[in-house]
Amino acid sequence: EHWTAVGSPYEAPRGLNIITGVTLTIDPGVVVKVGEGYYIYVAGTLDAEGVEFTKMDTDTTWGHISFNPAGSNTSRLERCTIRHAVASGTVKFAIHVFSGSPVISGSQLTDCPAEMGIYVQGGSPDIHSNTFTGFSDCGIFVLGGSNPSVTGNKFTDNGYGIRATYSA
Repeated sequence: EHWTAVGSPYEAPRGLNIITGVTLTIDPGVVVKVGEGYYIYVAGTLDAEGVEFTKMDTDTTWGHISFNPAGSNTSRLERCTIRHAVASGTVKFAIHVFSGSPVISGSQLTDCPAEMGIYVQGGSPDIHSNTFTGFSDCGIFVLGGSNPSVTGNKFTDNGYGIRATYSA
């Protein structure tokens, strides 16, 4: 699947599920609007450059982007903007990396009511040259057992820049 600026904005009122073996390429200038409480689940490949991910309705928020199992290892968010995202549940984040290794680079995570920008729970994501603004807990949270590469990120008005837990 290939989304171009000509068809923008793209609306996903009930979220988006990119299954294993499927690639969604999103071109620069595209706006992706996600319905309240729904999220983008990536088990295949999400290849997005210069894309804005945001809410559908002015008075709501949307869920988050979730990179799951090894199928999402070739995913990439480059120079993207993530706005108004917050996962429901106990832990509130804008992006969840769960046992995947996507590249998230040159992107802005801002205007999100989430407590954390990126929540790393396993995997080896490459998180570099991003800007994290306004997260009450931290820009990046890393759980023990994860192996991210985190370089050159900028943190503004967050509780912490990066937090990590250790597990023996």
